[in-house]
Amino acid sequence: EDDVYWGSYFGSAVAESVACAFAVMAASLEAEESEELSLEFLERASLDLDIFFAAHLFGELCRLELQMESRSQNATARRLLSSLWATCTWALAMVGRVVGYHRLS
Repeated sequence: EDDVYWGSYFGSAVAESVACAFAVMAASLEAEESEELSLEFLERASLDLDIFFAAHLFGELCRLELQMESRSQNATARRLLSSLWATCTWALAMVGRVVGYHRLS
């Protein structure tokens, strides 16, 4: 089965791994007893995510959603899209668990 590549760099297996890593980070940051350490880690990770990751993620989500609208998307592309959605969900959960969901708007 051919893989759909995310931004010409990564396939769906990498996107799924990133989503799982974000889920683990969200759980770990929530379990951390020191709020200060959790915030520090989140701030450092956020810089890397904002500089490189966000642009690629947004571009690929747009491309895949356009394919979905035109119904030209295959099962592999849907798998990639689902993984990228999961990555976004867990990134938001990570922030919410550290700073508190009540602070998100």
